Amino acid sequence: SYNLVTTEPQSMRETVDGYTPARLGRLIEYDEKGSVVWEWKTSKYMKEADLAYFEPADTILRFDPHDNGFFFDEKNSAVYLSYKYMNRIIKIDYPGGRVLNTYGKVYKPGMKSSGAGFFCNQHNMTRTKDNYLLLFNNNVCNTGAPATVLLMKEPESDADTLKKVWEYECPAGGENVFHTTGGSA
Repeated sequence: SYNLVTTEPQSMRETVDGYTPARLGRLIEYDEKGSVVWEWKTSKYMKEADLAYFEPADTILRFDPHDNGFFFDEKNSAVYLSYKYMNRIIKIDYPGGRVLNTYGKVYKPGMKSSGAGFFCNQHNMTRTKDNYLLLFNNNVCNTGAPATVLLMKEPESDADTLKKVWEYECPAGGENVFHTTGGSA
């Protein structure tokens, strides 16, 4: 049974010439006695994913696997994990641990990273009652663009893609709703 899932930073990976240390997280589920009953490690995903091809196009973009939020979809047996600085959300099979889908930038050999598609430096990923994905998009990859709240529809087949259904531009002025380090949908 679901009791608690939390993100917990692991130790920095070993520094090797030419590599920058990175914090790698993990999701942990504990039972009511505090024993670990399920765990998913970012380090394993990093070794298997396309992220070896991540090449920042400028100094603003960097490889930082900062997992800044997650959502446990108990009904559909999935966990959604958000990586802020990689502009990516992954859908993980629960309890199997297999990555079912990747939303956001996909990297290929020799391809420079440039901005994001629907979201950039996103926060607060969740699912609506109508089964849409909802998140706060800080939108910092698009200079001068306002922060937005996004409603997206997941692919219905392998040939399908993530689709933006609705977007709300957060108003500028008055209250400062734009923030590069947080936000809530």
